[in-house]
Parts: sequence; structure tokens; C-alpha cells
Amino acid sequence: MVPPQFDAAAFSLKPGQISDLVQTVFGFDIVKLLEKFPPTKVPLDKVHDEIRDRLQQQTAQEKLPEFVANLRKEAGVQILTAK
Repeated sequence: MVPPQFDAAAFSLKPGQISDLVQTVFGFDIVKLLEKFPPTKVPLDKVHDEIRDRLQQQTAQEKLPEFVANLRKEAGVQILTAK
């Protein structure tokens, strides 16, 4: 997922332009736009597998914390911190 600050910088550029320093949660970036392509329609049969894969990844990421918590509980894992 691309941070909104990065998107804003990238989409405000014209081909060949370089952005100012862009700060996101991942750090600092400088964006250079090389080329823009006009939007096109893509037939569903060409992107069906990609859409399915992305949705499966998204679902897995959403369920992962609960799955790991259940594994820790079933295994009796305790995280002890030194005081």
C-alpha cells in the first residue's frame, strides 16, 4: 500500500519532473516521474487471477494477528519482560 503523501507527490508531477523531499511512515523519498500512460480498460479475464490473489493476500493479512494469537494461546507461550 502506497502512503498518501507519496501518491500526492507522484500524481502532481509532469514527466521528467523530480519531487521535493517526501516524508512518509517508511522514511524519506524523492520521486521522479519518467512517463505517464493514459488510463485503459483491461478485460476481466486478463486480471482475474491478479485480483483473486490480491484479495486472498488481503484476507490473510487481516486474519494473521488472530491466528498468531491463537497459536500462542494453544502452545502456552508466555512473553516475560524483565523489570
